[in-house]
Amino acid sequence: MYIYLMKKHINALLIFLIALLVYLSIEVAITAKYYINDKRSVAELQNKITTLKNENAALKNELANSSTEAFVEKEAREKLALAKKGETIVYFKWEETKEKEKNKIKKNFFENIWDNLLKLFKK
Repeated sequence: MYIYLMKKHINALLIFLIALLVYLSIEVAITAKYYINDKRSVAELQNKITTLKNENAALKNELANSSTEAFVEKEAREKLALAKKGETIVYFKWEETKEKEKNKIKKNFFENIWDNLLKLFKK
């Protein structure tokens, strides 16, 4: 009877150790996954910081240049359509052909198909 109890005790201990080993293996795998994801996130954030620092430097440079006379003149000419005395401003008007207009209508129809279907049913 004692041998039977010893075998039962050893089997229970063996099952417990196997279960503990499986549990620890799963925990190590999950922890490793989180560690790798965290390292990847840190690398991505460092890249983003570098990009933002570069953008910030470019914006600071643009801000410093925006107070110069050449920049103010360029912006006035391009955005406000201003000219110096004696200069003439010329505008070009591009007209679309009827074929382009037809294609544009077809394109708009298919882009806004739901709106067009609702318009059909509202009549």
